[in-house]
Amino acid sequence: MNRKLRSFAAALTLAVVGGVCTSRVASAEDAAAKPAAGAKPIKALLVTGGCCHDYAKQTVILQQGIAARAAVEFTVCHEGDGKTSQRHSVYEKPDWWKGYDVVIHDECSADVKDAAFIDGILKAHKEGVPAVVLHCAMHNYRGEGFDKKDTAWFRFTGLATTGHGAQLPISIAFTDKESPITQGLGDWKTVNEELYNNVLGKLADTAKPLARGKQTRTVYPKKDGKEDKTQPGKETTDETIVAWTNEYEGKTKVFATTIGHNNDTVADARYLNLVTRGLLWSVGKLDDAHFKASDANVDVKAVKPDPVKNTEPAKKADAGGGPAFQPVGLDGKCCGAE
Repeated sequence: MNRKLRSFAAALTLAVVGGVCTSRVASAEDAAAKPAAGAKPIKALLVTGGCCHDYAKQTVILQQGIAARAAVEFTVCHEGDGKTSQRHSVYEKPDWWKGYDVVIHDECSADVKDAAFIDGILKAHKEGVPAVVLHCAMHNYRGEGFDKKDTAWFRFTGLATTGHGAQLPISIAFTDKESPITQGLGDWKTVNEELYNNVLGKLADTAKPLARGKQTRTVYPKKDGKEDKTQPGKETTDETIVAWTNEYEGKTKVFATTIGHNNDTVADARYLNLVTRGLLWSVGKLDDAHFKASDANVDVKAVKPDPVKNTEPAKKADAGGGPAFQPVGLDGKCCGAE
């Protein structure tokens, strides 16, 4: 890690005081990417924390990785690690989105179902504030309509997804070669990751796919309701959309990806280039003046975890290094009650 990135990582701080998110804004001046002469840095609100992920490190990895590629200033709301029911306090404020150019949704709050609370979150995006939606944020806010796979949150993200398979490598292939987001990006294979289902088999009509992921797993015969791995297994390959864009309410740009469970994936230069390009696209600044490509991964071992309050004990990890209750196949429960 170079000196600028070390100083940037050290500058990231957060406190949760009296249930209200406060943060020291990490400046792009601390990172490798700086705004062009006369240009203002992009102001991003990163909402993170909740169930089933190492948000303490991923919060830092995302900021460090994105700010090395674009001039972005972050304000962070990091709350509720270990919970599926965290109502992030920033959303309780009227006009909570004011002053931000984009909101990065990286929270995991599947069991928050209060319609008024969800409407308060979506109001920002109905008014035109762009969004980046990452991994478990796709499984948020399973309120009215979840039984029919048609919730207000799914309409916002552009994809209905309700579960994932076991952690195994995913081969990612970019299918839209013309999108400005995918320019210069190459297909790659992840480390162990979660492949999220596309429960309706398609995106919303307002959304466009960018990439698909394939994951090969072994299916074993069942005995007493459980897989019997003493018997020969059969390989099967699942394939779903893993990155896309959505035009919400006819005007708001949303970039989304279901990839990003494990720290090594989030810290991967290929992932960070994709997410940064998606962010810049959402705010209309995806060009050479604003994006600085990098093949540098974030050093996960060097990342100092971000402190967070209002937490619960982490769930027991499975053999793949992730949280418990990994389902077999793509239709199992995850991230909270159905």
